[in-house]
Amino acid sequence: MYIVVTYLGISPVVAVSILYPFGATLSFFGNKKYTFQATHNNSLTALKFIFVHFLGYLINVIILKVFVGYLGFQHQFIQFIAMLFIAIFLFITMKFFIFSQAKH
Repeated sequence: MYIVVTYLGISPVVAVSILYPFGATLSFFGNKKYTFQATHNNSLTALKFIFVHFLGYLINVIILKVFVGYLGFQHQFIQFIAMLFIAIFLFITMKFFIFSQAKH
């Protein structure tokens, strides 16, 4: 989806800003139910998730600003690398910080 949105002329940072909330929302429900099998519902879990995804978003924007905006790399390649890095970051934080107590 990122490639399509940027192909339409939207800047990489704006594209990430538009798409990130949708991915994070899907990620919460998918990871909670399928990856970590969390069964409880509490607002602390949701707040932790929002905080960690906000950090992921900031990391993504910083990577794009530095490597695309300042160093001139192609945004498609940098976004691909950023997604890999952020996916690892998010998985580790979800496993040990967000859903660590949630699995039965």
